[in-house]
Amino acid sequence: MKRIQCFLVMFLLAWSAPAAAKKASDTLCARLKAFVASVEPNESRELIFHTIWAGNFRDSSNPALFAKRCDHNEYAPAKSVCDYLMEYGRVEFSEDNLTQVLLCLSPKTRLGGAILQRVELSLGVDTSEGWSDITVEFDRDATLGGMALRVAVSR
Repeated sequence: MKRIQCFLVMFLLAWSAPAAAKKASDTLCARLKAFVASVEPNESRELIFHTIWAGNFRDSSNPALFAKRCDHNEYAPAKSVCDYLMEYGRVEFSEDNLTQVLLCLSPKTRLGGAILQRVELSLGVDTSEGWSDITVEFDRDATLGGMALRVAVSR
C-alpha cells in the first residue's frame, strides 16, 4: 500500500511540475515587463541577481552549499522581480535565469539549447509606456564570486 501511495505522490508531482514551472515563468515575465514599463523618461533603473553554487559569497564567512541575493536599490518594481528570483531563480544552472529573462523580453528568441556562459546584450523594447533601452548582462562576479545577472532599463 505504501508503494502505491508513494507512486501516486510522485505521479502527481511530475504531472504538476510543468504547470508550476509555466506559472512561475509567467509570473517572472509579468514582473519583468512591469519593471521595464515603470521606468520614467530620462531615468535608469537596474537589478542584479547574484548566485553562487558550491560555496558562499566572498563577503560571507559562513559556509554554504549555495547562496543567492538580489540588489534592487529599493525600487519596488525591481524588488518584485528580485522577490521572484529569490524564490524561483536557479543557482546551480544560473544561466537558466538569463534564458528566462531573454525569452520574457524577446519571446521570439530561439537559443537552441545553448548553455550561455557570458552575455552582454542591448535590446530596444517598445512598451505601452514608450521605447525602453534594456541591457542584460550575465557574467562571473569578480567581487562576490559566483554569477551575476544584471538587467538595466533606461528611457
